Amino acid sequence: NEPKLPVPAEEKIKAWLYSSRMPADVREKVFKVSFSSFPVFIQGEEGTGKSEVAKAIHFLSPNKDRPFLRFFCRGLTAEKFAQKLTFWLKNFYKGESIALTLFFEEVENLDWDMQTILLDLWHDQRINWPGLEEIGIEAKIISTSISSLAQAVSAGKFRGDLYQTLEMLPIFLKPLRERKEEIPRLANEILQEHNRELISRKKFSLEALEILQQYYWPGNLSELESLTLRSAVLKEGDILLPEDLIFSFGRLEAEAVPRTEVKKEKIYPAISMAPEEKGNLFDATLSTLAHEIKNPLVAISTFASLLPEKYDDPEFRYQFSKIVNLDVQRINELLENLLEFAQLPSPRIQENFLNQVIREVLRRKEKFFKERGTELILELKDDLPNVLFDGAQLDFVLRNVLDNICKQEAGPNKLKVSTDLKEEDQKRFVELHFWYDTINNIRKMAKAFGEDSGVNFEELNLALSLARKVMVRNRGDMAVTQEEEKGTILSLKFQVAS
Repeated sequence: NEPKLPVPAEEKIKAWLYSSRMPADVREKVFKVSFSSFPVFIQGEEGTGKSEVAKAIHFLSPNKDRPFLRFFCRGLTAEKFAQKLTFWLKNFYKGESIALTLFFEEVENLDWDMQTILLDLWHDQRINWPGLEEIGIEAKIISTSISSLAQAVSAGKFRGDLYQTLEMLPIFLKPLRERKEEIPRLANEILQEHNRELISRKKFSLEALEILQQYYWPGNLSELESLTLRSAVLKEGDILLPEDLIFSFGRLEAEAVPRTEVKKEKIYPAISMAPEEKGNLFDATLSTLAHEIKNPLVAISTFASLLPEKYDDPEFRYQFSKIVNLDVQRINELLENLLEFAQLPSPRIQENFLNQVIREVLRRKEKFFKERGTELILELKDDLPNVLFDGAQLDFVLRNVLDNICKQEAGPNKLKVSTDLKEEDQKRFVELHFWYDTINNIRKMAKAFGEDSGVNFEELNLALSLARKVMVRNRGDMAVTQEEEKGTILSLKFQVAS
């Protein structure tokens, strides 16, 4: 039990790189991009290890001895950035040029002035700021984002040219709920790494590992490590049982799940789908996909037809460039969404605390609602029974529904989310309602391009269409109601656990 010597930061990061936390395909990308001077963009939810990946890229590069400066972008103005850089140069560096690595966390929060500085830095290797203009800066830029930068570009909150620059070498980190088969190995690896601190060698029972695989992990790898160490430290014996798992939901501001619920969690058989049934679901999606791809192509075609006569108009050229960029990104998002749907396996049904999952998904959109000034109203009924649904597919449904709502051009000004317990034909089910005070923007697009544009505007858009198909797969249902004066209501119906 001799004291453990401190591990240098570089060795810690490299150990993390070769651990199970780093998927093999991501590790391979990290090695490749570390030898390049081009910008690297890392996207992933909170707790997926974005900062560790960024540090690994730096330490693996031929220029690992360069300074590594880290900036958290929420609230980072151009002035604060320049002050921090000036302070560092004044106290730690003398000369006319400097080579360094700049790491920007949550880059989607950069304000417009800071975005311009970052773009100029990449192109000119200089910063247009008093005291910094004469210093040549050769910077390797690494940035991370929790949300989609393409959506920020579509919303007019992020520069399209900067987006294309930063995403030159992209790395995507999957959430832990999409790596469920790896959770037993990850959890046991965490225990092994901390055996000295835990005094005795502890391990999980098979039943406890099954519970960990069923959980949806909003905090991803960070939450898994916290839960593993918390449960191990407070366990007197060597074998961690289901009742020893201590989940913490305090940071989510939601109801705590009693430990008895975790202990009694039941494993339900997977819902198998016949090949022809899955094929029918996919075939029915093709017309919706074609419709959604046709909309941006019609817009691009309309602008292109006017290009010869208005080419000398700089404002028109700017608008043409903007709409092409946004619509190409939109098509890319559609195809990525469809690919994710096509790769979903047969549902593995489990019990889900619906109110908890809703709060977590809404938390990810909190920044968007604040920026839009959207009033969020929660009416979540207490004491609801757990619903039966595949955990990862439930997240897919709620993400698609909320993404559809957030892409409304004129709002929403209000969004009400409510749950309730209903009974019909002597069967109980939980209903989830999303009400918002805008009509889907497909009607506005119809007016903009004219009714003779040949586009069918009555079908559900792809996000909602895929969400409904996943609801049906999990023996649930979904309905969409639009009323000109009242807005839009999305209703989701879930089976409840007996």
